[in-house]
Amino acid sequence: MAGDPRGLKHTRIGHQGGRAGCGAVIMSRMVVRYAGAAFFARLFVANGEKVQGWMSVVDSFPDEDRKLFILALRWADTPATEQLLQKYTSGGGTIGEYAGKVQASAPPSFKTLTHPTADELDGCWGSFFATGDKDYVLTVIRCATAIHDQSALEPSQYAARWSLKSVCFTHPAIARIKDQFYQTASESQKKSLDELFADEKRVDKP
Repeated sequence: MAGDPRGLKHTRIGHQGGRAGCGAVIMSRMVVRYAGAAFFARLFVANGEKVQGWMSVVDSFPDEDRKLFILALRWADTPATEQLLQKYTSGGGTIGEYAGKVQASAPPSFKTLTHPTADELDGCWGSFFATGDKDYVLTVIRCATAIHDQSALEPSQYAARWSLKSVCFTHPAIARIKDQFYQTASESQKKSLDELFADEKRVDKP
């Protein structure tokens, strides 16, 4: 079943990044946690009647894997998920302590972030792939086009540009969102996108 948390036990999210010349594939628990928690949070919102059953499956996972779904409960921020989160907080132990910290934190609004971190960008992608809502992609695009001077890129802007370019090549729907953004973008944003996707427009002559 699509979205069934049982599939996550065999899921790994790769993130190829770093500055120019770095071709390593970085496997990061934090990347998995942000993208995965954001993805499942949106599924929890859309499938409130199934969340309790899904969490009964999650409870058989190792504690470190369960934490992703505890975080997703908080980020879903619905009465049903808050009730479940309170159950974990009251249960004590390592999970109870983690759930309490999560419960005390504010869920991120990935659609409206103005200066997202690299981790939050992963949350935007996770949210988009769960919902198809273009506003999550627009957050990434705004970050990627904040400046056009490559030498002055911040880590989060580099991550936004790398991920946007990579995903556009493999997901036509995201490329269309980028093209729609371009139509009303500022001149500096257009220049940034032109530079980022220069290879796409270049025609090699024989």
